[in-house]
Amino acid sequence: MAFSMRSLTLAMLGLLCWAAPVRAHALGASLRIDKERVQVQALYDDRTPARAAVVVVLDSSQETVARGKTDAKGLWSFQRPQPGEYEVRVDAGDGHLTVKKLIISTASAKDAEGPNQLSDKDVSFQGDDLEEFTRFRWLQLGIGIATIALVAVAFLATRTYRRGSSSPLSPPADPPTDP
Repeated sequence: MAFSMRSLTLAMLGLLCWAAPVRAHALGASLRIDKERVQVQALYDDRTPARAAVVVVLDSSQETVARGKTDAKGLWSFQRPQPGEYEVRVDAGDGHLTVKKLIISTASAKDAEGPNQLSDKDVSFQGDDLEEFTRFRWLQLGIGIATIALVAVAFLATRTYRRGSSSPLSPPADPPTDP
């Protein structure tokens, strides 16, 4: 079982290509659309509210429809816009930016005489599923720790083998004793 630096390097490159993106304090946003308003909730993946995050709502021609800041609970709401597709940008600073698509259905507007006439079935949610977004990823943690352990064992085995040991995993021989 001979290890070479080339095979170890290829194995490391393969692991890097396979690795998923890391989210260190990622920002998520959910949108709750009801009869009159759209509520934006912005949270980090550790469930901390994104306080004072700037929220900008853009229409399909990139014109600003609404603008505001989240409160201490990470919430902000605005008047429900006309039917169409919108972009909601939440910027909490320091590179924490998330962009969500907001779709206001035209079917709801046709069936109602005004925004106050929409039925409860028109209340919908878009954006991140915050339960899924904020859950701890145990499987990814386990895979990461196992990968680090495998790389460490491969490194130690290669190092021992290069020193001239008969087996890459055998302990080093005892030093000779003086008579």
